[in-house]
Amino acid sequence: PASPDRAGAVTTWRFAIRHLKKATEGKVDANTVNFINQVSDDTDAFAAQMSEDNFPVVVGNNRQVFNALYSWLTSQPQPNLDPSDASLPNPLRGQLCGPSSCYEKVA
Repeated sequence: PASPDRAGAVTTWRFAIRHLKKATEGKVDANTVNFINQVSDDTDAFAAQMSEDNFPVVVGNNRQVFNALYSWLTSQPQPNLDPSDASLPNPLRGQLCGPSSCYEKVA
């Protein structure tokens, strides 16, 4: 099911893919880097001009890149985070970002 807050969902995907790019830098092959960059660029373009029709495509592409890298991601060291730490961005506390920031309080 799609999030009723599409802007918050897209901000969350942008946060995730930006950090995925940093995490994979120098650690994955060129094809994977290109795949991540393409999904990132497409997500940024969608965020600049959102449309109901393209939302499922953008979300699907983001899911695809994270699913493809799931094993690699879960094999990396995991930080010990406190989900009640309000100084952390929303995704690190198990929440979606707000429409314009991952530090916005969302209901």
